[in-house]
Amino acid sequence: FGDKNASGIVLMKSYNDYYYGYECMYIVDGGVADWYLWKDYFDAIDSGLIDSDVYETWTVIAIDKTKTEYSQIASKINGVAVKNLYATFYGCEQMTKAPVIPSTITAMTGTFFGCKELKTAPVLPKNVQRVMLTFAECTALQGDVIFNITLDKSHHWLYGDTFMRTTNKINLTGKTPEEDLILIAKESDNTNITVNGKKVDYSKPEV
Repeated sequence: FGDKNASGIVLMKSYNDYYYGYECMYIVDGGVADWYLWKDYFDAIDSGLIDSDVYETWTVIAIDKTKTEYSQIASKINGVAVKNLYATFYGCEQMTKAPVIPSTITAMTGTFFGCKELKTAPVLPKNVQRVMLTFAECTALQGDVIFNITLDKSHHWLYGDTFMRTTNKINLTGKTPEEDLILIAKESDNTNITVNGKKVDYSKPEV
């Protein structure tokens, strides 16, 4: 598991589309900073670099950026949940079909950034909280995008520019409260986006 170039690490055959890297999150002046430990999960625990009881998760990055489809993403490896899809398919310009998003995922920052041939979005499951730049520059994307997420509204940048530089008609729907879908639409600042089939008021409030 982990970086296929790291010493002593072997990727499971069924997951050979991806790197599975260990992600550690730590507190810095009250905020959260992310860094990636591209080595074996157990090496990280044994070396004391991470707290196995608090910060256990994996992040995923596609290896081959030229494919049209990718295998299913694992939801758990070695008993540890896969939670982060940070820039997983960034620049996969030929991808036409997205894999199912595992229910364990909590962060989808830039997951499909620049996937210019992706026409249909996968369902975003309940545990997802961050969607900044998730579908940015997905210029072929159209139709319904189903959000069942639990949006983290603590900072607007956590859901900013989700649909940046998209132009086709996109409709946000799903189990996520409509008011949250409107926030996502407004932060993208695209007039091509509707929410539950209704136009979004993009006008700025008067100061």
